[in-house]
Amino acid sequence: MTLDTGDSGSLGGVSCILNGTDAPEHILDDIDSTQASDGQQEGQWGDGLTARWTNDADSGLQITFIEEN
Repeated sequence: MTLDTGDSGSLGGVSCILNGTDAPEHILDDIDSTQASDGQQEGQWGDGLTARWTNDADSGLQITFIEEN
């Protein structure tokens, strides 16, 4: 699943998904502090859950959630 917040900068939907999958708090902190110059970032938690994201001040957050079985 991929989400794009656009230039709103709102992490509401992303926070909901992270909370629903029991992601550790540091994952949301990492997402929130990512800048465009950081490039694509990745975080893993739980049993095979991964998020990959970029965050740009102009175009917003683009994040993909992957569940590996």
